[in-house]
Formats: sequence, C-alpha cells, structure tokens
Amino acid sequence: ALPGFFCEEEAEQAAEFDMAALAGEMPEGMDVQSLLDAFIFDITLDSLEVVTETEAEAVVHVVGSMAMDLDQEALVPFVEAVLEMSGMEADEATVAMFMDIVASEFEAESENIDADVTLVPGDAGWLICSDLDFGSTEPEVVDSPPAESPPAE
Repeated sequence: ALPGFFCEEEAEQAAEFDMAALAGEMPEGMDVQSLLDAFIFDITLDSLEVVTETEAEAVVHVVGSMAMDLDQEALVPFVEAVLEMSGMEADEATVAMFMDIVASEFEAESENIDADVTLVPGDAGWLICSDLDFGSTEPEVVDSPPAESPPAE
C-alpha cells in the first residue's frame, strides 16, 4: 500500500493516500474492493534528479504529472450494491442515473509535478518525508491594510 512509502512524521499525509481505509467508512457488508477497482491512477515521471544525498537524507527533484480517473464500467457493481443496500431497485435505468451523477461529480484532472521531495532511509528502502502538495492551486493569502471607511456625510 502507498502509505508504507512515507516516514513516521508524514503518517497523516500517508493516510490520505490509503484508499483501503475507505473500508472502515463503508456500511457493513459493502465490498469496498469494487469501489477501489474503479479508480485509475496514472503517474508519469519525466525526470528524477538527485539534488543532495547523505546517509541520513536525500532530496530528489521530481518532474512529471499525476492523474486519477474513474473506470465507470468497473464502478457499476459498487453502485448496484449501494442501491440494493439502500432498498432501491438496481435496474438498468436507476444504475444509469446514478452513474451519470457520479460521472458529473468526478472530473479527472492531471496535476503537474515539479518539486523537491525529501527522502529518508527506512527498513525496506527510502521513505517520503516531505509534503507532496503537487499542483496545489490554493491561493496565497496576503495581508492587506484594512479598507478605509467612506467619509461621513
């Protein structure tokens, strides 16, 4: 599992990549594997360059892209199970309606990767020990002076 590739300090971040953890959030009897089978991960690495390396740490510059998509055909068994568990009939029309909803909510986007990644040695090899915030589009917060009040009339 991907979480096994992170150092202890990045355990919280590793949990974000733990798709199997979804099993704990699903209703009892739900086959979470049918959901996991529907996710497609595509990672393209254009270059990996060692920036620095010691026995205790390495920094590698990574350039590439990462995308997640959804295999709608593989998702059908999961949607059918959800419908049946909720007491609805999983007929072709109802499944198609829910598949359209899922497809409209899920837009695959590719995120560019161009960052330094810190690695530390672990028992089975190097572990990721930095924030993998590739492609972040969060706006930078800039402090600005308070707006002046309009003159009183």
